[in-house]
Amino acid sequence: MKNVQSSQQGEAHNQSRNRLGSISGHQHLMSQKSDDSGRREEIKRFSESWGTREKIVHREIEENRAEAVRIMHWHQGIEQDEAEATT
Repeated sequence: MKNVQSSQQGEAHNQSRNRLGSISGHQHLMSQKSDDSGRREEIKRFSESWGTREKIVHREIEENRAEAVRIMHWHQGIEQDEAEATT
């Protein structure tokens, strides 16, 4: 069965790519030249988004700690009620 992407009878897709000499995605990325100004902007955007994510994570940690304390007090209240009920 002929593959739709191949140009010769009975040729598989990979065989067609090998024959045409297509470069891989990795080779394409490595061949790109990045200028310093583009890199600086990328680093700035990354650091800004990192700061925002860090704040979100710290807020979630504090919320989880508060919830853990609430659950601990609730559990202690249940234990005290059970102790009072048995005495």
